[in-house]
Amino acid sequence: MPTIKLLSGGAGFVDQEVSSSSVGELRDELDISSTAAVSVNGTNTRNSTAVNDGDFVAAVSNDKTGGTVATKEQAACLICIDAMIAAEKEQL
Repeated sequence: MPTIKLLSGGAGFVDQEVSSSSVGELRDELDISSTAAVSVNGTNTRNSTAVNDGDFVAAVSNDKTGGTVATKEQAACLICIDAMIAAEKEQL
């Protein structure tokens, strides 16, 4: 079973053992909304994207409606997540 580094609120990235081998399976296992943007190693993904041991995973969901506003906010969050991943990798 892979152990991923999952973005967990204010705690940053924490180790999380999962049985999933893809983002779609991870959505089911961790109850991640189908509308959430999921990033693996700083790259926005599809449900078919593989999840491997040591991957950095972040899910960003937005309760707002309105299409482009939510999309821009999610993109901004993913940019911040990229910076956090880079900082975390420097510490390893």
